[in-house]
Amino acid sequence: MAVRTRLIAAVAGVAAAAAGAAGLRELLLRAPVPPRREFLATAGLAQPVEVLIDGSGVPHVYARSAADLLFAQGYVHARDRLWQMELNRRVSRGTLAQLFGAAALEADRFLRRLGFARQAAGDLAAMTPQSRALLEAYSAGVNAYVARHRRPLEFTLLRARPGAWQPTDTLAFGRYMAWTQTPNWETELIRARLLGTLPPEGVAALEAGFGCGGFS
Repeated sequence: MAVRTRLIAAVAGVAAAAAGAAGLRELLLRAPVPPRREFLATAGLAQPVEVLIDGSGVPHVYARSAADLLFAQGYVHARDRLWQMELNRRVSRGTLAQLFGAAALEADRFLRRLGFARQAAGDLAAMTPQSRALLEAYSAGVNAYVARHRRPLEFTLLRARPGAWQPTDTLAFGRYMAWTQTPNWETELIRARLLGTLPPEGVAALEAGFGCGGFS
């Protein structure tokens, strides 16, 4: 009888552990997954906006104004890519070490010397009121999603919370992306100087790989 009791207790313990693991897996992996059907009433929209998600998971946004469109885009963007957005923001601002510790300090120092966040503040100040309003609408959409839904798994693992998205976050990462897309700036300057003394055909002939497409 004692053996049978211990066996039943052991089986019950295994079942409880399995149920606990399943519950934890549900909490970590499934709970943060955004809903496919959602009806949202918010002060951030002037008129109704419809977002249709196709079979490939691609959202299609239909709105009656640019501001409503940008709000919905921010909401959907955060829905699908909030962790990527947070990482991008930290890259452009040089705050990776807050999440990843001392290993990211050197990268943060370099990124802060480049000054994308400082430049973004100047960009925002120089924008027209209309353009600034669109950036603010996008930010409001991002923040509306964050306020209503669970954080993605990466935030839970790192015990982090996304801060409020600001227009300068969008501009700072835009500057970072522009910088990453211009690793050939020295070559471009050389080409510009050559074009001051040679015809385009002559510059193209000097370009490495001319036979594979050449200079344009």
